[in-house]
Amino acid sequence: MLDAETLKREYVNEPEAAGAILEPDGIGIHAAKLAFGYINMARKLGAKIHPSSPVMGWKTVDGVHHLTTPGGTVKARAVAVATAGYSPPGLHPKLKQKIMPILSNSIATRPLTDDEREECNFKTHLVMTDTRTLRHYYRQMPDGRVQIGSRSAVTGSDAENPKHLAQLIQGLYRKFPALTGIELDYSWWGWVDVSHDMMPRIFQPDTAKTICYAMGCGGNGVMYSAQAGRRMAQMLAGDGAGLDLPIFTSPLPGHPSWRRSAAWASGCSITGITCATNWFEEGRSYMTTDAKTIVDFQGAPLNEFQCHLDADRTIDSNPLHTIQSFFVNPEGNLTGGVWESTPGKWEAFTDRDEFCYLIEGHVVLTNKDGHAQTFKTGDAFLIPNGFEGTWEVVETTKKH
Repeated sequence: MLDAETLKREYVNEPEAAGAILEPDGIGIHAAKLAFGYINMARKLGAKIHPSSPVMGWKTVDGVHHLTTPGGTVKARAVAVATAGYSPPGLHPKLKQKIMPILSNSIATRPLTDDEREECNFKTHLVMTDTRTLRHYYRQMPDGRVQIGSRSAVTGSDAENPKHLAQLIQGLYRKFPALTGIELDYSWWGWVDVSHDMMPRIFQPDTAKTICYAMGCGGNGVMYSAQAGRRMAQMLAGDGAGLDLPIFTSPLPGHPSWRRSAAWASGCSITGITCATNWFEEGRSYMTTDAKTIVDFQGAPLNEFQCHLDADRTIDSNPLHTIQSFFVNPEGNLTGGVWESTPGKWEAFTDRDEFCYLIEGHVVLTNKDGHAQTFKTGDAFLIPNGFEGTWEVVETTKKH
């Protein structure tokens, strides 16, 4: 453990840090070089690798998986999925809504001058990260630049919004005031996969055990990928009986379609070091409830937020959703709260059974076959797992 004074004196003057944990065995690696190294090793061992060949369709016929690619169809007895934040949402039912792609944004400054380095008191090249759920990660590079990254967009349509770069730059200035206004030499971004409970999984979701996935690493996959690949190979070879940790025996819990929340206390860490801060930010949290406590829906919610749906899901109007979350179990597969929406219509789908009771309002649910059902104040109904169709709120509606 390092206190703030030791951290700032012996490692780096990080104004937000209030303490730290040093992990001396942590190292930094070049992720692209590591990936190319894996490819070279695999090819030397006889594996066939086809880059730039995305799987665009997947169906299973008589136990054989048919994977459609731009160059043709691949037939396989077993399939391992390790596509992280680049997993197509409709690729396979067992993967639907299992991860949330979140944009990882990075920038690198020009090399620091000696005066700038001294003012920041950079005495380390350790890789650093703070402990916010949507955290910053940063380091002084060997060539004297400072690289910093953070999470940002959660939809492709928002990926190139300049506000994300602006927020990251402000994060750099906040952590290192001496670098305010410094020139940036590089900026880039890509997607990471975040699971609902912030834990990765290496799991076989089908009873025939011919499918395996390793996903939900939340940006830590470079470190975890070698382990994940080995364990997936064990499972598909029928040698996974001894893998009994929860990450091997439970599926990714899946993300509720719309559950965003407000602010939480956070911290700062270095690979090498974990530090606490008192900064609050908007983002997502999934607060769980003590299962032994009776939940009173008339009391204060765990969290509350408002949102509009993405434009590509909206069919009519631009309904405003207000969500109050009163209960989330530790597994993330049982939730309870109050949902309210202004009039509008949108595409709907569920990845779990959902019981609804209309406190007030008027809605019409239509499945993908065109069958419509109307519900009004006092009605109760259950939407089954896998439902696809449309929701229409005819008049402002509130429901459990």
